[in-house]
Amino acid sequence: MIDPKTSKEFADYVRAENFDFLDFGCSRGGSIEWGKKLFGAQKGLGIDIDPKKVQEAREAGHNAIKFDLLKIPPRKLVRFTLLSHFLEHVPDLTLVETFVRKACDVSKEFVLIKQPYFDSDGPLLQNGFKTYWSDWTGHPNRMSTLDLFLLLSRLKNEGCIKAFSLHAKVPITSSDDKHIHPIASPRDQHQYDSAKHPPKPNAIKFSFPVFYETVAYITMGDGPLHMKPFRKFHVDHTIVDADGNFSSQALNDRT
Repeated sequence: MIDPKTSKEFADYVRAENFDFLDFGCSRGGSIEWGKKLFGAQKGLGIDIDPKKVQEAREAGHNAIKFDLLKIPPRKLVRFTLLSHFLEHVPDLTLVETFVRKACDVSKEFVLIKQPYFDSDGPLLQNGFKTYWSDWTGHPNRMSTLDLFLLLSRLKNEGCIKAFSLHAKVPITSSDDKHIHPIASPRDQHQYDSAKHPPKPNAIKFSFPVFYETVAYITMGDGPLHMKPFRKFHVDHTIVDADGNFSSQALNDRT
């Protein structure tokens, strides 16, 4: 196939092929299949700037193109857009906001953002720990939930979106977890392995929240239906819901 080069070619291609969702930064295409199963989609299109990854996604049987996300036209072309472990690779917050706006502009129903959880970096450091993904050279953007909240609040205030909520998945409760490294571990590691990584204190219970993933739900429709598209995607904790209620306020209300 020939990759589209212009905004018009992109829009014409998406319409002609009847894609119902886009996957920004699709890499090898794993999240395309995940998006189809989770959201009842028929056909997804992966977009990446790396021709090698696009080719690997195609060889795996996915629809994928090499295309500049900045050229996506601001018109509703698909049901939804995924940004799955993509934004942490974007070098600055200004470009992050541009990509999120593009996803919202092109989506009729919703946008789903997933990224590593970075909010615990400071408290972990004070205890001599780090999550392995917080020390990757490939993660120049360690965006916090506050960064996401402020960005999405701007989009909502401008009328670009109707509602959003922020969540977290997979709690990490102690230093025994394999996602946790001692601060002395080298960069660009994966799960902790005592045979090759520096020793770390065991059984240290964390008194502050640590999670594996940050999740943002963004919808273009009315607030009461905000959670409906995501009912099959489990989250472990809600940081702020679509009505602007924060988790700490909800806890205080119950006490």
